[in-house]
This record gives sequence, C-alpha cells and structure tokens, in this order.
Amino acid sequence: MSASGQVLFIEGPGPRLACEVLGAGPGAPTLLFAHGNSSHRGVWRPVARLLLRELDVRAVLLDMRGHGDSEHVHPPAYNPADHATDLERVARHLAPSRLAVIGHSAGALAVTAFAARCARGEADCPRPSALAWVDIDPRVPSWQVEFFHARADSIRRSHADADTAIRQLIRGIQKTSVGVTEAALWDFIATGLKQTSEGFSVKFDSQTYATWSPGDLRPLLPLVDIPALLIRAADSIVTSEQGMAELQAGFPRSTRVDIPGGTHFVPLDHPEELARALAGFLHQEWLSRG
Repeated sequence: MSASGQVLFIEGPGPRLACEVLGAGPGAPTLLFAHGNSSHRGVWRPVARLLLRELDVRAVLLDMRGHGDSEHVHPPAYNPADHATDLERVARHLAPSRLAVIGHSAGALAVTAFAARCARGEADCPRPSALAWVDIDPRVPSWQVEFFHARADSIRRSHADADTAIRQLIRGIQKTSVGVTEAALWDFIATGLKQTSEGFSVKFDSQTYATWSPGDLRPLLPLVDIPALLIRAADSIVTSEQGMAELQAGFPRSTRVDIPGGTHFVPLDHPEELARALAGFLHQEWLSRG
C-alpha cells in the first residue's frame, strides 16, 4: 500500500474540503477520520494503514476546514457544530454504505456533534453506527482553550527553512504532549507545511486558535446511542479521569480503553496499539452486526 491514498475535494456549499481515501472502493463500509486542532489528515494515516490490513473497509481521512488542504473560512467558524456540517457533507459524498466515525482531540468533539445531528434527524446523510473518541474531555478545560488563544500569533510565523519550522513546531507540541518523540512527529509536521514568499509555515488558519470555543459536549452524549469506544492515552495531560468518567456516564453504549505510554499524539506515538484497539472494537461492534 502506498504512503498516501487518493486525494479528493468536496466542493460547496461550504468550504472546499480535502479528503484522502484509502482501502476498499465506493460502497464499502466506511471509516471517517477527523483530526484535532492545528493538525491535518496525516495524523491518522499510520493508524488507517494498519487498520486496512485487518478490515476490508474504506478509510476517509478529512482535512478539517482551515487545516491542511481544506479551505479557510471567513468569518472564522471552527467549533464542533461547524465541523459537524462538514462531516455531513463528506458522509453524503463518500460514505453511501455503513459509516463509523473516529475523532482525535477536537476531532472527537466534531464527530460527536455530527452523530448528535444525525440522531436528531438534522443531517441528510448516512447515520454513523459506531464512534471512537480519542483523548479529550467532553468539556474542554479553560486552560486548554486559553493555551490555543495565546498561541494564535505564534502559529502565523514563517521560517526561512523547513527544518527550522519543523523543530519549532515539535517544541510547541511537546509542551502538552510530554514524551512524544521528534521521530514520531517529524514526517507528520513536514507534510503539513507550505512554502510561501515569506518562508515555510503550517497549512493552517491561525483563527482556529484565536476563536476556538468548543463549549460543553456533555449534553450531546446521551443522544449518541451507538457503540462508542473511548480511548485515553495514559500519559496525556489533555484528558482527565473526570472527563473519562463523564464520557462513560454520558454515552449510552461505551467501552473504555487506555493506551499505556501514549501521549496526546497517540495516533503517531502508539499507532499499533491504537489500531489494535480500534480493529477489535470495529469488528465486534460494527462490522459483525450487519
């Protein structure tokens, strides 16, 4: 299998969205992956490639609006409800069959907001029949939101060369993901860079940092009455025990898995363990149920 799959673009209404499609062809059961704030679709590629060795499915890796090769929006609109509308568009175009949604960090908030829209009958697309939530609290604490707001100016910076840009971004990630290695981050960050006349910077709208206000997702959890896998990276400082308890209490049908040694960037630093947990869950709770 190649390092990346076919890249497709979904046009409006709404921002132009970039998706990377791997695995089985149209009509196959589809896994729709959403990444976190300031990330891009590449964060999920190692896990998706491992899953496709075990499951005969289609994997769709989305660049969220304002990230990667997807369009920025003005005025900025980068919160879970906004991302949920984009996930609906992607599902309508690329998931005509059975659908499961998998989200990391802010992507977990997004896929849950999308699943809740489907449960309320507000989405014109296939409804997900399984969900995986990876490493974030349902009510993001204020210190995390303020951390992003404070970094909005720094994320705009350009660097003279790619190596300097990558090293600077690695240092920023390691502030909240203590223990994640440079080796795990290097290729991911490199593929998320763009070159302009001013130098190298990330493919990312800094307004997603400046305006992020994710709110409280706990009221939506009871609406999502589908099997939900809740994953915490054991060494992450982003997810708390209280947050995991709230997730387990809120989702009607949840299973919890902890990834020992994993940081918040668990899709990159422990892809094998994460893929193993997802494969077991998806086989038992999604594919085998018809």
